[in-house]
Amino acid sequence: MTKVKRNVMTWQRRAAATVLVGLVGLVVAGCGGGNDDNGNADKQLSHTALVARANSLCRAATSGVTKVPPASSLEALADYASDVATISGRLHADLARLTPPARDRVTYNRYLEALATSNEQLSAMQRAAQDGDDGGVRTAVSKIVGADVGLAAANAGFGLCAAATPVS
Repeated sequence: MTKVKRNVMTWQRRAAATVLVGLVGLVVAGCGGGNDDNGNADKQLSHTALVARANSLCRAATSGVTKVPPASSLEALADYASDVATISGRLHADLARLTPPARDRVTYNRYLEALATSNEQLSAMQRAAQDGDDGGVRTAVSKIVGADVGLAAANAGFGLCAAATPVS
């Protein structure tokens, strides 16, 4: 295995592990997005309902990410980052439609901000990988790790989001 291939696989695992903490899908049976049947945003949820919805979304996103083929080259990393960013972007959009109770708003918003930062860096990783810029990939991975998506999820009470790990 070449050094570049080994480095790409390491970056992929680190990025996936960090992003998965924040990724956690949208298409869970019976959960749906954050809208009612008329497409309107949900009314304020209780803490218990918010945690249940967020964890369901995280479970589905994690399932989606585990289906993304692993990258074995810098070029393949661009596709991987794009696919994971798409899943994570949908997760963020669905979570943003939920209305947390007042007591959860600060930690909930911090989680959404961390997830948004992670998503932005996945896009940066994709561009860097497409350009063959391994330094840019490393920078993006570092910023994803620095977003502390897992910690933000744990602080919000979203245990499944915080504990999500990639399956190799």
